[in-house]
Amino acid sequence: MRAGNLSLLFGLLMLCFSLAGTNLAQNAQAPPPPGKLVDIGGYRVHLWCTGNASDRPTVVLIPGSGDFSFTWGLVQPEVAKFTRVCSYDFAFWAWSDPGPLPRTMKQDAYELYTALQKAGEKGPYVVVGASSGGLIARVFAREYRDEVAGMVLVDSTDPDTVSGRKVNGQDVDVRDREESKGRTVPPPVRSLQDSPPGALTAEEQERIERYRKNMGNPKISDPYDRLPAELQKMDIWARFQFNPLMAKTLNPFQAEEMQQLYEEAQRQPLGDIPLLVLIAGDRARPVAVQQQRAADPKRKTLNEKPMQKVAQPLISRNGMYVTVQSWHEIHLYQPAWVTEGIRQVVGAAQKHTRLPQYPN
Repeated sequence: MRAGNLSLLFGLLMLCFSLAGTNLAQNAQAPPPPGKLVDIGGYRVHLWCTGNASDRPTVVLIPGSGDFSFTWGLVQPEVAKFTRVCSYDFAFWAWSDPGPLPRTMKQDAYELYTALQKAGEKGPYVVVGASSGGLIARVFAREYRDEVAGMVLVDSTDPDTVSGRKVNGQDVDVRDREESKGRTVPPPVRSLQDSPPGALTAEEQERIERYRKNMGNPKISDPYDRLPAELQKMDIWARFQFNPLMAKTLNPFQAEEMQQLYEEAQRQPLGDIPLLVLIAGDRARPVAVQQQRAADPKRKTLNEKPMQKVAQPLISRNGMYVTVQSWHEIHLYQPAWVTEGIRQVVGAAQKHTRLPQYPN
């Protein structure tokens, strides 16, 4: 063996030992996963499937950023009563192993699809995405169009959304997609050996330490305290005993992917696939709170977000929206609405019919 190849092999072995040690440290007090770990290329993704294996279409639940498979714990058991349903954890999160870089929405969609296939969970799928998971649902539908029978977006992030930034010490609002440099989003990495995450840089280590400090002591918080007791224990473990390599999960092509989804939205990319958009609507508030909100200079930006979501059904010729009196995590505050929405989309997909119209 040549010296260069021997050095490469030694480096890969050291990386494997490092990752294994990190996972052991992370999982020393881990509760057993409710689902199974599926190898998708030298690393494993946690996939939790329930319900009758022969029922179709299979519902696939995609969590939002910072959430987990079991965050769907108030919805999944109810959906399992009428069809097959699977939730999962992103690479690097909860029981899932660290995955290859770069982390992109296209990579997440590939890993989810591959895990489903390798676990024998065949399509067609009704993909359900909450918050930023809605963007991944849309990428999944684009990449695996023939495998998607329906979609539910649960107060989903919009590709045209605005985010706060610090620029020269000032708080400014930036439209994420407008930061695109027009780069081509790379194809998914299919093996951990092709692009392993490696060790943390000094900047990444500092970011993790800041994150730990901000998180404070392990505790359950709203809205996750609505989950059953066993799932609350999982939430505390996953949220506070995370893998430090999570610092590597920032998407370097976020702006390009948002711009691509924004442009695709103008062409009704879902065709006649049934699409239900659930939007967290306004709640009754005391007068003092309403006055404070009215004086908030950011209200213009905040008011824009629900208007973007109202337009999301237009990406399908068979789309509609429903406003639910809820905070952002509708699947935790109003799970019955999400379950019923999924039921309606599953029924429309099975019968190849249009969605029933809800009053708003």
